[in-house]
Amino acid sequence: MAERALTPEDRDKIRRLLETADPDNVRLAFSLMEETASDEDVDEILSDDVILPLVATGDLEVLVRTGQLVLGVESAVPDGSIHGQSIFERSVW
Repeated sequence: MAERALTPEDRDKIRRLLETADPDNVRLAFSLMEETASDEDVDEILSDDVILPLVATGDLEVLVRTGQLVLGVESAVPDGSIHGQSIFERSVW
């Protein structure tokens, strides 16, 4: 995560993007958090009220990225792949 803290207004904007549950808005919010938010910001933004609807979207990428942010972990491989294949492109689990 980033070294600087977000303003309360920035946190609210990101939280509103997440609450839409629109995959494009959620991906934008995740990118903003990964690039600009401190760990404390992420903890504040990702309340249970925000996390649970994201998990329920059924979107695999949203589910994985939510888990990564909540747990404070980066992907095991920088490009998010497993054995060279993107986890978001796998057809069979």
